Amino acid sequence: MIDNISINKPSKALNFTFAIFGYVLAAYFVTSTSLAFEQKLSATLALGGILGISLFYIKPIERFVILLFLLSGKNIIIAEALKGGVPGFVYKKSAILFSPLLAEERARINGAFFFSISLLLSGKLLEVIGFTLHGIILLLLSVPTFLIAISEGYHLATTKIETLAYYYYFTRLGRPIKEIENAIKRTDWILASDLVINERYQTSILPNVPRIGAMYCFKCNRAVDGGSYCPDCGSSLIYHCKNCKAPLFITKDGHAPTYCNVCGKKLLDTSKQ
Repeated sequence: MIDNISINKPSKALNFTFAIFGYVLAAYFVTSTSLAFEQKLSATLALGGILGISLFYIKPIERFVILLFLLSGKNIIIAEALKGGVPGFVYKKSAILFSPLLAEERARINGAFFFSISLLLSGKLLEVIGFTLHGIILLLLSVPTFLIAISEGYHLATTKIETLAYYYYFTRLGRPIKEIENAIKRTDWILASDLVINERYQTSILPNVPRIGAMYCFKCNRAVDGGSYCPDCGSSLIYHCKNCKAPLFITKDGHAPTYCNVCGKKLLDTSKQ
């Protein structure tokens, strides 16, 4: 469940980017004034701290993303099973965006964006101390970081938020999804998204049966709580039928099933693959 997930606080280095940008932006404007050097330094420190703290709490990047959700009409996610038969729930992307489970992703996007802007503004500041750096060089240094922010923001809006919405959906249905929890803790959003698709299919088939496990080691013939490899023998784990891609269900004795309950094909021994 969500309460059992160890939520890592965002990197201090990423959060510190707000302060850096605040001081750079303050210095950019203060250096244009006719104040004495000591006065410029004092004004930069005071104004920079205020700007950095304001950005941290106002969260302009997140507000901009929410605005895009609202303007595009795509702020609503209707979480439901793939084939119906189970109640669906409505979630707002603008609310999920501020989930503590996305804190690291948000910090990474803000850090990359504000660092790239800081690089662009640093040219004028370097001239003050007698160091000239061509604007093209600063642009080339800042563009990759800015593109990282755009890429991270796109994946956050299109994949991570929806994956997290479905995790809340399954939790609300009272179905503990240990392997999805583990993927979120490792920030492995590709695996989490893949597991969500399988879980939506499984929810359609057995809406009233609690999920016990989905990762299996066929060499040890037992279910494993998440991961990619068996902690006992090191064999690869699987979570769906190789033939029809349907998710696997634990047997009554807690062992991995011999045949797929959807297509009837015999499940392969992953230790031989």
